Amino acid sequence: MTDLPPEGDHAVFAVVDDSVSDEIQSERQRNKRNRLLADSDWTQAADNPTGDASIWATYRQHLRDLPSSPNWPHVDFPEAPA
Repeated sequence: MTDLPPEGDHAVFAVVDDSVSDEIQSERQRNKRNRLLADSDWTQAADNPTGDASIWATYRQHLRDLPSSPNWPHVDFPEAPA
């Protein structure tokens, strides 16, 4: 016989598999990283209005390197240049 919550008790029980959690977190982080890269594509154009594509290139490289971090997917994202 399994232990069930008393009738009328609305508790929810879930079993969390850490590898599944990390897979989901990894997908979310990769989506966020891809969005940040796409949002900063304009900074690499020849007519970039910021005038300093190299700072943005460094930021974008940090974004690309995130998945190879030993802490992936539990990483802090770099802040975009001002």
